[in-house]
Amino acid sequence: YLQAFHPDLPAGVTMGAAMASGIATSLALETVVLRVTEGFSWRRSLSVAWGMSLTSMLAMETAENITNYVITGGIVVTSDIYWWMALIP
Repeated sequence: YLQAFHPDLPAGVTMGAAMASGIATSLALETVVLRVTEGFSWRRSLSVAWGMSLTSMLAMETAENITNYVITGGIVVTSDIYWWMALIP
């Protein structure tokens, strides 16, 4: 969204927002899964989700943003056919 509709934003801002939203989504999903499957309290579920996967989530989001930057140069031009075919071998 930010790359398509706000291309004037610096890549660092866009990547930071993407990392924050990805981590928040992962924490929320893991918290709900732990609450439902393990029967933990909400506080315990959030604590376990935070403790067991924050490092892996940061690494995943960083790798995703680096890959995005390498492929697109930090700018998404959805009208360019090469953007749509970037990962087709």
